[in-house]
Amino acid sequence: MVNIIGVIDEPVKPGDDDNLDIEIHSKSLIEFIQETETPITVGIQGEWGSGKTSLLNSIHYNFEKEQPTFKQIWINSWEYSLLSTPEEALLKIVNRIIDQLLESDTNKKYKQKITASAKRIFKGALRIGAQVALGDEAAQVTGELMESGNHSISELRNNL
Repeated sequence: MVNIIGVIDEPVKPGDDDNLDIEIHSKSLIEFIQETETPITVGIQGEWGSGKTSLLNSIHYNFEKEQPTFKQIWINSWEYSLLSTPEEALLKIVNRIIDQLLESDTNKKYKQKITASAKRIFKGALRIGAQVALGDEAAQVTGELMESGNHSISELRNNL
């Protein structure tokens, strides 16, 4: 009989054995998130198999179970970047964030404001992409978006 040895890249699920000592890091990040004023950005970087997803699973599970008042948005940017340009991936990710925020918000007035702001930005971005790809007066279209786009982006940010 042949013994087959391999590496399995499966994240640690909540309640599973923590062989990577993820808990000490997740507790520290949970405390940091709870005590830091928003907005904040936390980047998790590491080699393949180093426990990034396991760490995020642990944090997500904690907030879901222990503190359901925290709104979490789970986005796997790797999935959105497959077969996409960086610009397309960014638009997809921003769109997903907005969708998840809208799903959790019960205030219809805010939902309408956010949706209207996002539509203006995406329409402008798509128009620029099409014009650049076709090479038809791209500079003029870009100028139009820049004039109105800064206001639209600021408006969307404030609404979010």
